[in-house]
Amino acid sequence: MEEADVLGDRVAIMASGRVVCAGSTLFLKNKFGDGYTLNLVASEQSDAQQLGEACREHVPAIALRRGHAGEYTASLPSDTGRLAALLEALSRRKQELQLRHIGLSLTSMEKVFLRVGEIVAQEPVEELWPESAVAMHPDGSPAEALDGSVSTLSTDPESHSSQRHLFSSQTCESSHQV
Repeated sequence: MEEADVLGDRVAIMASGRVVCAGSTLFLKNKFGDGYTLNLVASEQSDAQQLGEACREHVPAIALRRGHAGEYTASLPSDTGRLAALLEALSRRKQELQLRHIGLSLTSMEKVFLRVGEIVAQEPVEELWPESAVAMHPDGSPAEALDGSVSTLSTDPESHSSQRHLFSSQTCESSHQV
């Protein structure tokens, strides 16, 4: 999944032999992801309650989960407009809160893939994408409206031969190049 995230301009996820969603990785993360993950690493002597209060000043609904060796994580919704203020405050109070590391990451493509799998298991494949769904170019601009199956290939038999011709001409061209 990391390769798809880094190398893919557009990613398509299939279920039951059909493309159920497609778009740029950013579009898919925004559509199916669970937002951001805040990662904090504090010293063993840090006060977990004080750290939680410092975070809740900016994101009241935040719930820090304590890991091992002073690691804390929290899920933040992607629509949180207070992320910059939270990160700035944590950076400013880094010494006071005994923080060694502050990190923020967007949902991974692996989580997106798992989320799409959960949705497909609960809903028929045809209903996953509404008629008004829009795929996005890597720059964030809309690409095209997608139908319920999200397939952009024509179902017209006449166009399949032209698609085959285009594919074979491209593969023949590339095989002749040295």
